[in-house]
Amino acid sequence: MGYIVGAGGLSVGFSGDTGGALMGFFTHPAPPDVLLIDVTWPERMRAHAEASRHMTPGMLREELLAARQAGVALPKLIAVHRSLREEPELLRELAALQTELNVDLEPGYEDMVIG
Repeated sequence: MGYIVGAGGLSVGFSGDTGGALMGFFTHPAPPDVLLIDVTWPERMRAHAEASRHMTPGMLREELLAARQAGVALPKLIAVHRSLREEPELLRELAALQTELNVDLEPGYEDMVIG
């Protein structure tokens, strides 16, 4: 389940533990300006991510490529709900994904202000 909320001219989506399935956000009649996405595990833990309905950078990559192929615009992406134990590896993979696809993707952090 995910949410899109808006206030003051800014809309923010939150993917929750959807295991992917982000296309609904991208094709929504009022798509979010910013999407907080659950990217919990590094790619080597993909089986664990799939079982727990979380995502890896590789799973996110697949979602973003599908959106691009469908011709939909991508919002600013903020990766949240990251495993602290796996964070160094996960941040490297997210940075590589951001560079590879040239998307506006950054890790979320405590006390982050969006807007």
